[in-house]
Amino acid sequence: MSRRPSTEMTEKPINDPPSADVQEIEGPVDTEHVAPEEGEFHLSQLDRVGLLLAWTSQQQIPTVVNPILGPINADVGPSETFTWMASSYNMAVAISWTFVGPLSDALGRRWFFLAGGMLGLVGAIVAGTAKSVNTVIVGMTFLGVAAASQQVSSAATAEIFPTKWRGYVQAGIEALPFAFNTFGSLIGYSMVRNATWRWGYYVNIIVTAASVLLLFFFYHPPVPQKELSRFEILKTIDFVGCGLFIAGLGGFLLGLTWAAGSYPWKSAPVLVPMLAGVGFLGLFGLWGEQDLINVRLPEMNPQLPNIFYLYHRLLNLTIVVFMGSIPLYAMLSGWAQEVTILFTQDPLKIGIYGIPQGVGLEFGAVLAGLLVKAVGHMNIQLTASAFFTTLFVALMAVLTPYKIDPAFAFLLLGCTAMNYLQVTAMIMAQLGVEHRDLAKATGILSIARNAGGAIAVAMFYSIQRSRVNADLPGRVTAAVVPLGLPESSLSQVIQGVASFNQTLISEAPGVTPDIVEAAVLAGKLAYASSFR
Repeated sequence: MSRRPSTEMTEKPINDPPSADVQEIEGPVDTEHVAPEEGEFHLSQLDRVGLLLAWTSQQQIPTVVNPILGPINADVGPSETFTWMASSYNMAVAISWTFVGPLSDALGRRWFFLAGGMLGLVGAIVAGTAKSVNTVIVGMTFLGVAAASQQVSSAATAEIFPTKWRGYVQAGIEALPFAFNTFGSLIGYSMVRNATWRWGYYVNIIVTAASVLLLFFFYHPPVPQKELSRFEILKTIDFVGCGLFIAGLGGFLLGLTWAAGSYPWKSAPVLVPMLAGVGFLGLFGLWGEQDLINVRLPEMNPQLPNIFYLYHRLLNLTIVVFMGSIPLYAMLSGWAQEVTILFTQDPLKIGIYGIPQGVGLEFGAVLAGLLVKAVGHMNIQLTASAFFTTLFVALMAVLTPYKIDPAFAFLLLGCTAMNYLQVTAMIMAQLGVEHRDLAKATGILSIARNAGGAIAVAMFYSIQRSRVNADLPGRVTAAVVPLGLPESSLSQVIQGVASFNQTLISEAPGVTPDIVEAAVLAGKLAYASSFR
C-alpha cells in the first residue's frame, strides 16, 4: 500500500519560552493547515447548531444546578452526602474522558454525541424527578458521563477550521451559553423561588433533546479510520491500562468525597479508597509503556502521538489546569452557600449576587479566545492569569458578614482570571497537536480540570465543616454567656445556630432578643472564618 505524505506539523514543546509560543502560532507552523477531512466534510447550519447545543447542555449543569445544591438538599434531604451531587458529576466527566476522547478520534464523533446525549437525557430525567439526594446523585453521574461526550463538540468544531482561527473559534464556543454562564446563579435561584429547582434539569432535557435530534438527522461526518473495522479498532484498546487509570482516579476521588461529608479523614472509608487509588495510579504509570487506545494504520505515520506522548508534552498545561480548577470549582459550589449563610436567604438576591461570578467566567473565557493570536506570549498570559487568580481568591478571605460589596469586585476579577487561564491552556493544547489528536488533547485537560473540580468540592466542604465544628461552639458561648444565658440552655442555642434554626434558639429557656442576635452573629462569624 502506498504511503501518503505526512501532514504532521513540526513538534515543539508546548511550554517553550514566550518567544517560542509566538513562533508556534505565527512562525513555521502551517497556520493555514486544514485537516484532510475538511476537504470532504463541512458542517451545515443545522448540525453546527446541534454541536453547539451539546456544548451548551454540559455547560448548563455546573452553572445553573451547582449553585442551588443547598435548596435541592433542603427539599429532598437533608443529607450529609449532598456534596456528591457536584462531585459525582466531576468524577464521571474525568473518568469518562479516559476513553471518550481517544475513541472518538478513532471511531468518529457521531455515535459518541448521540450516546452521550441519550445518557444525558436519562440523567436529567432521573435527577429532575428525584425524591432523594441519592437519586439526584445517580442522575448527576449519568449527566457527567454524558458531558464527557458533549465536550468533544469543542474539538469537533475546532478541527474544521485552520489552526490560526482556533482561538477565535474557542471564543465563539464559550460565548454561546452566555445566559447560563453569566446568569446561571440567578436563573437557578429564580427557578427555586418561582417554580421548582427541578426546572434546572427540565431545561437540560430540552437543550439535550434538541441537540440529539439535530445531530441524528444532520451530522454525518466521514469515518476517520476506513482501513480498520470498528471491531479491529476496539481490539487495540488497552483494557488493563484503562482499568488501572479509572480505578486509580475513581478510588482517590471517592475517598476525598467521603471526607467532605460523611467520614473523618482518618477513617477507613476515606483512607482505603484514597490509598488504593494512589496504588492503582502508580501501577498505571508503570504499565504505561503502551497507549491505552493505539490505532496504527499501514499508510500513516507509524509513530502517531499516543496518550502517553501527549501526557508528557502537555504535562505543564495539565498541572496548570488542574491547579487552576480547584479555586474555580470551589467558587462555583461555595459562593451561593456563603451568601446564604452570611447575607441573605432571599433566593432572588442570592441569584443576583452570583452575577459578578458569571460575568467574570464568561468574559475571561471569551477574552482568552480573542487575545491568543493578538497578544501571543501565551506562557506570560498563563502566568499573569494564575497570579491574578491567586490574588483575588486570597482577597475573598477578608469578607465578613458586615459588608458584601468588596466581594463583587474580587469575584468579577478573580473569575475572569480563572477562566482566562483555563481557556488559554485549552487553546495552547489544541495548537500544539495535530487535528487527529484534538480530542485526546482536549480530553487530557478535561480530565485534569474535572478531577481538580471533584477535589475542590471535597476539600471545600471538608475544610468548612471541620472549621465550623471547631470554631462555632466557642464563638457562640463567648457571645451569649456574658448576656446572661443559663448554662443549661447553651447546648440548645448552639444547636440552633449550627442548623440555622432561629426558632430553636428563641425557644431556649432564658433567651432574650439580644441573645438571639448575638448568637446568630457569632455563628455567621464562625462560618466567615471557615470560608477563608
